[in-house]
Amino acid sequence: MNFYKIINTVVFATSLLFINTANAGLIVSDNSQFVYDDITNVTWYTDTNNAAMNWSDSQQWALDLSITTSGNNYSDWFLPERRGTNLLEVLLNTSLSEYQSAFNISDASSRFWTSSTALANENRAFYFTGEQLRATAVKSQEYFAWALHSGKVGNYTALAEVPEPTTLALFGLALIGLMVRRHTSKF
Repeated sequence: MNFYKIINTVVFATSLLFINTANAGLIVSDNSQFVYDDITNVTWYTDTNNAAMNWSDSQQWALDLSITTSGNNYSDWFLPERRGTNLLEVLLNTSLSEYQSAFNISDASSRFWTSSTALANENRAFYFTGEQLRATAVKSQEYFAWALHSGKVGNYTALAEVPEPTTLALFGLALIGLMVRRHTSKF
């Protein structure tokens, strides 16, 4: 292998390191009360109130929600939106099994209200299941509600440090340099 092929290989391998970035995705809190999505910077409250309620009551439940954990009080909870990063991104960025495991969903067909009203009919609102965003339903229907909060809420055990792509690239270049040096010293 000549020197230029080695350089091309190094450049290609290094570019792959920068392209492939890892996302942690959904992280369950120490007490399993919250699920933090580090991609969208939103915390989901895992308690769905375990009672089906109509759309208006679900909105009020989220607004009235105030949770104290680790000495901090968190209010300003809201329901997921039909559009925006706090619902669709979670559904798109996670596999169904990861999503169901993080939220402890055994029945993927359970229905949950969003805060979004149908534009064509104010008496209807969007809902989602454990699988995907669905269509609209009449607001008097009784579905569950999941509250969200901006930012990280709760305590999370420190995860193992993941090396940055730059660190991996430097390590890879050093290894390649050693291999090239060894190869050239034989001749």
